[in-house]
Amino acid sequence: MSLVSPQELPDMQPIDWAIVASGLGIGMGAIFFILSMSVSKKESHRVYTWTNFWLVMSGVIHIWIEFNFVFFRNKSTLKNAMDMYAAADWRYGNYNGMMESGTTAMEAITALIDGPLCFLVALAAVQDWGCRHPLQIILCVMQIYGLVWFVLQPIFSDTGAEGHFSSDPFLFWVIAVGCNAPWGIVPPILLVQSFWAASEGLAKKDKKQE
Repeated sequence: MSLVSPQELPDMQPIDWAIVASGLGIGMGAIFFILSMSVSKKESHRVYTWTNFWLVMSGVIHIWIEFNFVFFRNKSTLKNAMDMYAAADWRYGNYNGMMESGTTAMEAITALIDGPLCFLVALAAVQDWGCRHPLQIILCVMQIYGLVWFVLQPIFSDTGAEGHFSSDPFLFWVIAVGCNAPWGIVPPILLVQSFWAASEGLAKKDKKQE
C-alpha cells in the first residue's frame, strides 16, 4: 500500500523560479569549469559535447534537487518548487518532512550514487579514460531502472496511477511526465552507444590476442 494524498498547488513566485534556474546554471557552470581545467586547450573539444551537457545537467539535478527532496523536504529554499512537483506527483509530497517511503529510498540512491556517477562519467569522457563506457553503462542502467520503478510503482499499488498523480492535464503531462521523459530517451541512447563501444573494444582486444 502506498499512503499518499493530493497535494496543494503552491503559490510560485518569481524568486522560486529564479532559485531553480540560477541553481542549475551555477551548478552546471561550476562542473564545466572543473572539467575544462582538467584538460589542455587542444583537448577542450572533449568538454563541451551534448553528452557531457546531459551528464552534467543530470548530475546537478540528482545531487541538488533530488538531494533536497530526500534530506530537506520541508526546509529547503526549493520548498515551493518541490511542492509544485508534488502537486503533480503526490509521492513527492511533504509527509511530516519526508516523501512517500519507497520514493525516498529510490531518490536517496539517485542523489547519492547516480549524481556523482554522472560527473565521473563526464570526467572519464573528457579524459578519454578506458573505463568511460563501462561506467556509462552502469549509470544508464541505474537511471533506466529508476524510471521504470517510477512508472510501475503506482500501477502495482492498490489505488493505481489515479491515486498517485494529479488529474490536472498541465500538472500531469508537463510536470509529472515532461520532467521525467528525458530519462526515458537519453539514457537508452547512451546505453546503446556504450554497449557498441565496449563490444568493439573487446573485439579488438580478442583479435590482438589471436
